[in-house]
Amino acid sequence: PNSHVAGEHKTVYVVPVGKDTIFPPRKKGIQFQEVTDGTSNTILIVGVTDSHAVIWTKPEDLKVSAKDPLAGLTEKGRRGFQAALADGSVRFLPASIPPQTMWALFTRNGGEVAEIP
Repeated sequence: PNSHVAGEHKTVYVVPVGKDTIFPPRKKGIQFQEVTDGTSNTILIVGVTDSHAVIWTKPEDLKVSAKDPLAGLTEKGRRGFQAALADGSVRFLPASIPPQTMWALFTRNGGEVAEIP
């Protein structure tokens, strides 16, 4: 298991924020119907590296992009990370997960089939 030393008053559990995620950078939230990839194929919360931990009361999360979807999630010596899916299930995703699979899991409406390793 991974141990965290992020620091006092910090959390490593954040939501992925991006245009096509469940948390797009807009004021209005999304509707359930907008999760067309399915809740079991869409990430709601991820466990980031200690260097990406945030003060737990601060409205700050992980900005994700298709260019580097594993940024903030992997580092040398880290076997993987926890991810909570929108259906309520929690998975341990390996650090070796292909970037295109990771991006497919972040997007709510990309139409990709995400094979979770």
